[in-house]
Amino acid sequence: MQNDLYAAAKARMEAHNDASFLIRDGEGCVMFSAPHCVKQWREGREKFAEPETGVLAEMLHLKLRCPIIRKQTYCHDDANWDAECSYKDALAEYIAAHGILCLVDLHQMAAERPEMICIGTDEGRNVEHPLMAEKILSVFQEKGISSVHVDHPFKASCPHTVSAAIHRRLGIPCIQLEINSRLLRRGFGEYALDTVFDCLCAVREHMTEMVK
Repeated sequence: MQNDLYAAAKARMEAHNDASFLIRDGEGCVMFSAPHCVKQWREGREKFAEPETGVLAEMLHLKLRCPIIRKQTYCHDDANWDAECSYKDALAEYIAAHGILCLVDLHQMAAERPEMICIGTDEGRNVEHPLMAEKILSVFQEKGISSVHVDHPFKASCPHTVSAAIHRRLGIPCIQLEINSRLLRRGFGEYALDTVFDCLCAVREHMTEMVK
């Protein structure tokens, strides 16, 4: 268990700040995003936060120094849905200015879903690399995580999702990575946050190799 790393990431998440989102500068060509780690407002209703995605992003920054962006304040918005979005604008500016070549947008699926991992690529259109999705899929399978899928149940095909919008603007490979909450929350038999974190570290390594 990476208890110290987890605790440090949680402390960062709990630090008060009124800004809508934050970007942590880092190293390397792969960036991670967590637009739903606070509550969202979509189509007239409030949606639950996906806080563990923010924790994972902070853990990745602390351990690997990779750049990250995450929401930190609920502003009655949804960065993965809204057409006009300062989160996506700032992300695109950072990527263009810092030579980022890949983006991984982190999300949580409801615990009721049977799938454990979904790699959303919009049927390859957001990635445009023939082997990237399959390589990422194999990372999770090799770590013993079952029910890993590409583009099911989420494709990230809506034009204003983070991954689709950033790929359209900048042309870099972008994936929407959905992780079942049963893997991330204590109390579920499938809880394996450390394993998921190790997989994300490996995903970063493989994506770097593919685009360099």
